[in-house]
Order: sequence, then C-alpha cells, then structure tokens
Amino acid sequence: MKKMINIEQFRYSEDNLAYLLYAGSEAVAIDPGCPDEILRYLKKNNLILKMILNTHSHHDHTLGNSCLEKKTGVVPTSYVDLADLKVDKYDLDVIHTPGHTADSVCFKTDNFVVTGDTLFIGSIGNCHLNSLMSIYKESIGKLISLPNNLIVYPGHDYVDASLKRAVLVEPGNRNIEIFSNNYNPPPVFSTIGDEKKINPYFRVNSVEIIEYLKAKGKNTSTKYECFKSFRELF
Repeated sequence: MKKMINIEQFRYSEDNLAYLLYAGSEAVAIDPGCPDEILRYLKKNNLILKMILNTHSHHDHTLGNSCLEKKTGVVPTSYVDLADLKVDKYDLDVIHTPGHTADSVCFKTDNFVVTGDTLFIGSIGNCHLNSLMSIYKESIGKLISLPNNLIVYPGHDYVDASLKRAVLVEPGNRNIEIFSNNYNPPPVFSTIGDEKKINPYFRVNSVEIIEYLKAKGKNTSTKYECFKSFRELF
C-alpha cells in the first residue's frame, strides 16, 4: 500500500483551522494560528518542522507565523517562492487559486487538499475585489476537476451556516440532508465528490440554482454571470 502524507487539524480562535502535514520525521505547518499546540504535537511525535506555509496572506491565517519562526528557526515560505514541494519524499502540490485574495493557494497531496479560504464545506470564500471574480470562477473550476475521493480540509468551520444556505437554495437536494446526517466532526472535512453534490458554488449552473437566481432577478446569461450573481447574493 502506498504511503501518504499524514495530516492533523487544529482549531483556533472561533472557527479557524490550522494544519500540520507530516511524513517520516518531517512536518509542514499550514496557517499555524495556534503555534503552541503545533509545537506540542511536533515534540510529542518526534517531528521536525521543515516549512511554514500559508494558504493566503490574511492575518487570521498568518498570525502564528512569527511565533513559530522564533521558536523553531524556520522562516515562513514566501508566496513568490511557492512551487511544488515535498514532505519527506512525498509530493505536496501547490495549486494557485486566486479569488478570495490574489495570493490564495491550495496544497494538494494524493489523498487530500488543504483549501484555506478558497473553498469551504458547502461554500467558498468572499471575493473582496471585483477584478478577481472571473479568475475566482476559474480557481473553483480547478478544484471541481480534482478526483471525487480527494478529501477537502478548509480554512474555517462554517459548515452549519453553509448547509443552511444550501438547503435554502436547493430545498429538494436530498444530498445535503444525507451529508448533514453523516457529518461527524472533528475533523472538519468533506470530499470533492461531496462538494459536487452539496455546494451551490459547484452546482451554480444546475437548473435548480439558475431558476433560484432568476427568481431573485439576477443575471444568468452565462456561466460566469451565474457564478457572479450567486456570489453577490451570498
């Protein structure tokens, strides 16, 4: 059986999620907003921190960087240096997904993807600049094209609010109820296949959501306008 990169999820603040990826004796921290917890985990499991990474530059995701750097000597990897990486001998792919911010990225292994604020369970992140809206749709398209069984680990736990919104938009979508009934955190996760069934932003060109947008008087003339209209509503 092929060995994989392991992942540990940490919750901090109210709903932020940090991650530690590890294989062999090497570890990589992603959005380490709870550095003390991460340091304890490293020590307990005899892991050596090799990299500090961030899914994007917003403060709630980078606030632990300086503390972790001070205590380990590991300098956070800058966004301009981000390319495909390794944990021990296993690949950690960088997917550039601008939209929530211009510098947003996701980190993918063979069995999971850490999506930061690009993709949440049942939703996506805000788009703060209109100039990024069209490229955000392209970024979401990159994630939709990933394998259905790939596990999704998001940057926040907004699951309850996102599923309530999804039911409001698609009251006849039983997949949302099925997912909700089976959902049993921690950890907070879904799969790409789940998102295709429950996430309105993955389903924004479905007949049901187009009809919802039309009822709200929104532009549905193109796939991009459907995406833009839905993002503007929520």
